[in-house]
Amino acid sequence: MPRKSATEVKIDFLVKEVKELKHETTSLRADINKGKGALWLLLIIGSLITSGYNYFIK
Repeated sequence: MPRKSATEVKIDFLVKEVKELKHETTSLRADINKGKGALWLLLIIGSLITSGYNYFIK
């Protein structure tokens, strides 16, 4: 097996790093979307509680 040149080693390293960054980006996007869903759910629950409170108090 022939040895790789320094340039080939660097290219392989960069390719591996780019693949890792793509994976991290997709997992971060998934986490952000989960956070958005939780925020919407909390807003809906809060608005239901507030509207119920205002309905029965006033």
